[in-house]
Amino acid sequence: MLTNKTDIITKNLSELNLRSDILSEQRRLLISQLSKTIFENSVDISAEGAYAIFLKETENVSTLRDKIEFCRNICRSMGIRELSDISPFADSDISVAAGSHEKIAMVRNNYNNRAYELFSRVISHAKSVYCPNFEECCESVASGECEFTILPIEDNSDGKMFGFYSLLDRFELKIYAVCNIEGETKTIRYALAGRNFQYRGIDKHQSKKHRFFEFSLTYDTDFATPDIFEAAAICRADIHKTASLSLPYNDMITRFYFSFRITKSTELFAFLMFLWLEYPQYTPIGIYSEI
Repeated sequence: MLTNKTDIITKNLSELNLRSDILSEQRRLLISQLSKTIFENSVDISAEGAYAIFLKETENVSTLRDKIEFCRNICRSMGIRELSDISPFADSDISVAAGSHEKIAMVRNNYNNRAYELFSRVISHAKSVYCPNFEECCESVASGECEFTILPIEDNSDGKMFGFYSLLDRFELKIYAVCNIEGETKTIRYALAGRNFQYRGIDKHQSKKHRFFEFSLTYDTDFATPDIFEAAAICRADIHKTASLSLPYNDMITRFYFSFRITKSTELFAFLMFLWLEYPQYTPIGIYSEI
């Protein structure tokens, strides 16, 4: 008797799964049809405009998965194939000052030197420029004297080094690549940072590896983040690390830091589009590989 009941339950579950898959595919096709209609009936429509129409037309009906699917369709309809095609990455490519190519500003010590050795493997003609402190390293990149700098951003005992993240923010630097340097008592994660979001030389060497996408989002303390985690999962991104920091000037405001592993570029673009449209206050910190 138990076996018969189990078989019936298993069969019903199987049928429900099949129906669920069919319904999901039908929703996907409907979202695709709606996005096509929106773009065909609007001349030179922007991503924001298309998304606003979508939300209005599907009010109280669309799910988070529907929103992500619509973002995928925006990327396809607008022919997005490069990071620079998506705001805020668009128009962010800053030309490198003459004479600063491959120059890496750094503070000289054992850990930093070992990080430089790793990063120089993906910088064709790396040249070190020594500075007395990390702030001056960042200043040398912001001023155009150097193309890169090396900063410690995390260790395995204390987690994120928020002071160095504040330098990235203050000097508007982005992370190109990271590496881990192991010592006798701790492991430090270093970032190679510059003024742009991409460095083609690193992308070429690391093309077969997954990338990390890191960003911050400032919100009040009541902010709930499950939508971001669920959206990342839908876009096939795995959570790497999260952290938060209460801002000193207002203890009701918190800055959340997110880091995800992502392997498929088209899914990365959909996730970036979703963040831009749903959380325009977010700040991308870097899209990078581990050396």
